[in-house]
Order: sequence, then C-alpha cells, then structure tokens
Amino acid sequence: MSKASPARAVPTIRAAQRSDWDRIAELTVQAYVGGGFLEAGDEYVGHLADVPRRAAESHVLVAEVDGAVAASVAVTEAGSAMAEVARAGEIEFRMLAVAPEFQGLGIARRIVWHILAAAEQQENV
Repeated sequence: MSKASPARAVPTIRAAQRSDWDRIAELTVQAYVGGGFLEAGDEYVGHLADVPRRAAESHVLVAEVDGAVAASVAVTEAGSAMAEVARAGEIEFRMLAVAPEFQGLGIARRIVWHILAAAEQQENV
C-alpha cells in the first residue's frame, strides 16, 4: 500500500470493534518492529498482537481513514491490568501505533488530542 496523502489523513477516531482486531494486531506489530523499537522475535511482540486481551483490559480506539484502520491505541485507568504508570485519578495510553503507510501524517497527534479531550470530560480524571 502506498503512503497516504495528507488530504486523506483526516481520521475518524472510534472504539475498536472485534472485526478490527486482526488489523490492529498487524499494524501494531508492523509499527513497533518496522520502526526498529523491537526485534521480530522479542517476547513483547506477542503482547502487541494480543488484541483480545488488550480489549478486555482497556478501551481500544482506532483511527480510521477512508474506511481503513490506520492506527490504534489502548486507553486504560489506574488499577487496571493494563496500567503501568497511571495513579488514582489518571489515565494512560499504551501501544499507540500507526500503520507504516499512514505514518508522518499527524494521525497519532489527533489520537492523543482525542484522548485528552475525552479525559477532560471525565469527573475522576
């Protein structure tokens, strides 16, 4: 797939659906391994690909561009099994990944803005 054009990179951010899970696993592993953050044989690659577990323990969001899942992130609260650094009254996001063909177009920035805007609406955050 060729790199998306900036005109196409206005994502719709929504909750992930079960039908998105395979694509989320694929793009997350591609982003981490292809980006040089992990080796293909690294144990953590299995965690990145385990979207059912991630969905059970956090709120998984996707950024969709022209009907294609372009990026994903897991948002979790303090005390959840996915939380690593969040304390009471905080949320954290993990496994933010943008598919290689959509990288460099500001999609991750839009996801972070979405998370921050949603957090502002929560009473306990």
